[in-house]
Amino acid sequence: AARHAIVAAAADMRVALLVDALYADADVVVRRPAGLRRAAYVAGVTLLDDGDVALVLDVAELVQGARARGAKAPAHLDRRHTALVVDDSVTTRQLVRSILEAAGYEVVVASDGDEAWNVLAGPDAMARIDVVVSDIEMPKLDGFQLLARVRNTPRLSALPVVLVTALERDVDRQRAADLAASAYIVKGSFDQEELLDTLARLL
Repeated sequence: AARHAIVAAAADMRVALLVDALYADADVVVRRPAGLRRAAYVAGVTLLDDGDVALVLDVAELVQGARARGAKAPAHLDRRHTALVVDDSVTTRQLVRSILEAAGYEVVVASDGDEAWNVLAGPDAMARIDVVVSDIEMPKLDGFQLLARVRNTPRLSALPVVLVTALERDVDRQRAADLAASAYIVKGSFDQEELLDTLARLL
């Protein structure tokens, strides 16, 4: 089968990078949210015409990293785990989705806990979903309520659930621990590597 590749250059180094598809040239505005301040190989994010958030790669860092690693892909790209990302913020939802897809995960998204529960309550949920990454403050069914339902459902009870939230209070952390959250990440100190390392540890 035909494969696509791009040639990236930085200083006197060039590497060929395999890509899934080629789309089109576009002028974009690159922004760098605080959560990406320590993300390897990422220069920032941009908003596409269809509303999706896309990661923008740091070409120089990518070329140097590829040469240093002998052009081998990171180990986590071999994983094909599926994550359910739950957040009522479109921007946050798409940002987390982009991070996980770039790391090789399949991603299913839900806009609130109720929608996420409908996914998890389906008969094939355990064949589809390997981990849940959820906000807490959401309409209809919040992250705590979603977590409680997961833990109280025998066939889902061992499913890893990572809470990614703006809530920093000790009382909220304790409630998450009491409900057996697999991890608790505060958005104010969130970075890409912490999330990916957490998922790799859980899976």
